[in-house]
Amino acid sequence: MTANRAISWLTAVLVLFLAAAAFVLSYDVLRALALENGVNPRLAWLWPLTLDAFMLAASLAVLRGHLNGEGTWYAWALVFVFSAASVAFNVVHARNGFLSRAIFALPPAVVFLAFHLLMRMVERSVSRSQRDREREAALAERRRAAAERKANAPDPLPFKCGAPGCDRAFASQQALAGHQRAHNEREG
Repeated sequence: MTANRAISWLTAVLVLFLAAAAFVLSYDVLRALALENGVNPRLAWLWPLTLDAFMLAASLAVLRGHLNGEGTWYAWALVFVFSAASVAFNVVHARNGFLSRAIFALPPAVVFLAFHLLMRMVERSVSRSQRDREREAALAERRRAAAERKANAPDPLPFKCGAPGCDRAFASQQALAGHQRAHNEREG
């Protein structure tokens, strides 16, 4: 495994860890917020999932779009909107004061930024892979064209000796005639 590939995998694992940690932290806050605002206690566990799971679904749509070379602006817009909503709902639940709000805002913001970093890496990797495939295709085409030119090129030595056991060939009839005279002198 190359260093580049190892760093890419490590980054992906860290992003997944950050996403899981932020989800757990945010889930607890959003569930409490739902309960405080009248959501049925038996259903309050679902409310954070509607926000954070949708953010995850939109993030996966961005990843899929990048991998397939499709447009991702709509999925990115959804990721941004639901990330902002998660930050806002987490901040609303914080006690007064900048530090408290920053603590509650950090998990969903970290997920958004880490995910954006991962998408940039995926985008570059896909672009690099596409460039490599295009280079390989161009090289294969050049090789094919060279082989075709060689196959269709006139024989540089079109005049072959017809004497038994002789496989010599010559560029001109004069050279072949001289060679054949040498055969005749040896035989005669």
